[in-house]
Amino acid sequence: MSIFMIETDAVTAGASSLDALASKVSSISSSVSGYDTSCEDFDFASPKAVIASNIEACVTKIKNTSNVLNTVVSSHTALQNSLKFQSSAEKAAEDAAKAKEQEKQKNPGDPTGNNNNKGGSNPTGGSGGTYSGGGGGSTGGGGGYTPIVTTPSTEAPTTTAPETTPAKEPVDIKTEVKGILHDKVSKDALTSLGKKLFEHEDLEYNKAGYATIGGMFIISCAKVYGSVGDVIEFTLKDGQKFKCIIGQIDEKCGDQVKFFVNDDWKKDGEGNFQEKIGDYVTKIQNLGSDRTYTVGAYVTSALDWATATANDNTHGYSQETRWGNPNYDCSSFVISAYEASGIKVKETGASYTGNMKNAFVKAGFEWIPGTPDVNKLQPGDVLLHEGTHTEMYYGNGKMIGAHGNQDGHDGDSGGNEISITNYSNKNWDGVLRYVGKDKPSEKVKAPEAPHVKIAEETTPETTPTTGQPETKPTTAVEV
Repeated sequence: MSIFMIETDAVTAGASSLDALASKVSSISSSVSGYDTSCEDFDFASPKAVIASNIEACVTKIKNTSNVLNTVVSSHTALQNSLKFQSSAEKAAEDAAKAKEQEKQKNPGDPTGNNNNKGGSNPTGGSGGTYSGGGGGSTGGGGGYTPIVTTPSTEAPTTTAPETTPAKEPVDIKTEVKGILHDKVSKDALTSLGKKLFEHEDLEYNKAGYATIGGMFIISCAKVYGSVGDVIEFTLKDGQKFKCIIGQIDEKCGDQVKFFVNDDWKKDGEGNFQEKIGDYVTKIQNLGSDRTYTVGAYVTSALDWATATANDNTHGYSQETRWGNPNYDCSSFVISAYEASGIKVKETGASYTGNMKNAFVKAGFEWIPGTPDVNKLQPGDVLLHEGTHTEMYYGNGKMIGAHGNQDGHDGDSGGNEISITNYSNKNWDGVLRYVGKDKPSEKVKAPEAPHVKIAEETTPETTPTTGQPETKPTTAVEV
């Protein structure tokens, strides 16, 4: 079922403008009716009456149009609040959950603390509520979670059960480093995000010629490691760790990792990574994306704010309480995200989808018209259908935004009103991308390659008296 969504605040503003126009036109009618015709050389009374009547007819039509717009807003809001896309099984499950919650509210001392937002009163604490965690016991309860949901993207409210997005926990990479490579960067082979790493003011080459940024080595690797901008941490047998940031995905690397270098790098030079360093790697983890060096600190802050707000289910969708008091609609959500990051788009005139393009461009964004290619979108890009809808591109084929009110109440009871969804084309008119000056970042010293002590292999010797093998002590040689 397809539902046409409108920005009701814009429609309401239009109705108010029409009311004001009607008032001005009515005053003209009064002026005409009160015109003194006694001094005229001809009979002006009859034409005056006709003119006044026609003007009043215009006033009536303007007022009728205003009333129609107000009716559209009321009906549209009522439709949003009443729509329920549920199967019978989902409806039954929802009714059962409501009944269970009502029962638990009658008995807040539930000893388990499970499946509620309050926690139990058992001395050991509950095992965690659905959103806020358990607790209340003398030894505390387990923590809950707040889901970021990935539901099919739709303008209309949906009651699809939330599917949580994995938290930003380190992800183990199930692969081995069979060797290392070194190469100079070819910017023509980089994606737009990869190019930003090498164009960033914090890019630095260490004494051995390795490209680094933010205390991390810049590498090229196979997709099994992650995506451009992801931070990869390598742990060695002796406990040493070093971090790299992916600047390029190249399946030709296979089970090898390529380090980007400049002309200062020399084969067998001092400060190089050891050729067999991969043999001493015991753990590889993806720590998530560091967007600071790819899309910038402002955009990163905006995305972090958007994620935190989607996680906080006290905020839902509303076009009446749309500035975080406590809810947001699609445009106020995106505007507030960038306001929170430090880009003052409100000061340049952003208030709803109809004026966002001009206001954002004034604040340092570039307008890229036309239907976007999802493969060329960058995290933080503002997807805009002027006057209708907007969301932010989140990265990895996802977008984040405020979608619609599902239950007619404040907050996001189902976790779907403000959430992360799969990317879909909403007939976008274009994309707004921040290209202005970024926040200055704190300089981090260029890292040096770690060195490990490689055990020297020995061969057993046989003593002439016993015939038993005699093993020489193992020595360690630093390479």
